[in-house]
Amino acid sequence: MKDDFFTLKQFKVRHRDAAMKVGTDAVLLGSWAFDGINPKRILDVGTGCGLMALMLAQRYTEAQIDAIEIEEKAMLEAQFNFEQSPFGDRMRIHFGDFLKWEGEDGFDAIVCNPPYFQDKLSSSIPERNMARQERFLPIESFLETCNCLLNEEGVVSVILPIERYAHWMEVANRFGFYVSRICDVKPFIDREANRVLIEWKKMQTKLEQSELIVREDSKSYTSEFKRMVLSYM
Repeated sequence: MKDDFFTLKQFKVRHRDAAMKVGTDAVLLGSWAFDGINPKRILDVGTGCGLMALMLAQRYTEAQIDAIEIEEKAMLEAQFNFEQSPFGDRMRIHFGDFLKWEGEDGFDAIVCNPPYFQDKLSSSIPERNMARQERFLPIESFLETCNCLLNEEGVVSVILPIERYAHWMEVANRFGFYVSRICDVKPFIDREANRVLIEWKKMQTKLEQSELIVREDSKSYTSEFKRMVLSYM
């Protein structure tokens, strides 16, 4: 069925079986992450159907992309999408828990659209809980594992609800990460920011701050959002 696929300029993504479908957060992070650097080894944590990994493979044409997914249906969907894409020879899918990663380390960049819901919002669908609930990827454990897997100039890039920003910043500081880029994301021009894009590095660097407004109104995107995703959509 047509709705099973999300079609972009250079590839399409099947999201029929993954618990979480393609959404704006993944498109934002996939478009924004790692601007100004040229990572050769990238890891996508909790890849879902593989959208962000594919976006990064398109942009960084010499990069090796690894992606890990703990939920089997989503992992198989990502595997299918990688194999069908023009970038499949540079992409590898791993089935398992990121916190028990047994592969190579020395990554230049790690990207993640992390689960952030608390237990009170649990779903009756186990796969959806795994994709949405913070307990399946605790912040402290995630950043500690990133610290171990990144090289000394490595970068972590995430998207978060604005209300989780302060806690993530505190934990990142505790693990020796330095914030290097922040972008506050407003859904509409007359609304407060509800998402924040963040990058941390293991080395201290000058902070870059920006703001992005996604929509003009309910029917149209802003010119700045269109520019951000131009090479993909």
